[in-house]
Amino acid sequence: MLTVELNELRFFAHHGLYSEEKKIGGEFLVDVFVAAKQVSFPVKDINETIDYSAIYQLIQNIMQEPEPLLETVAGKIVQAIFNKFSHADTVTTTIKKVNPPIIAFEGNVSVKLSLNRSEIHF
Repeated sequence: MLTVELNELRFFAHHGLYSEEKKIGGEFLVDVFVAAKQVSFPVKDINETIDYSAIYQLIQNIMQEPEPLLETVAGKIVQAIFNKFSHADTVTTTIKKVNPPIIAFEGNVSVKLSLNRSEIHF
């Protein structure tokens, strides 16, 4: 099993339930873990692996589409990766909202979604 990880990808986006979040936006951190069946060994061509630059582009596009729920964003990321890479077996993504709109709150909040290809019905 081959794994590819992208960690702490930083985005400024307008996800959130509240009008202020949609209006002013906020900072988000995204982690993605992709486990794939090895197409060949050793890997010698980008088409035999999970192209992390293509994953980054997928995530970047999705992060620019405002959604009220991070759960929706996470689901779109997982589905896009499965659609792009037929040999991806498991995808896990974590999305952190760096400064959530909670009074007197210090820290961050996150949503994590992990699915196997067999658990999704396209």
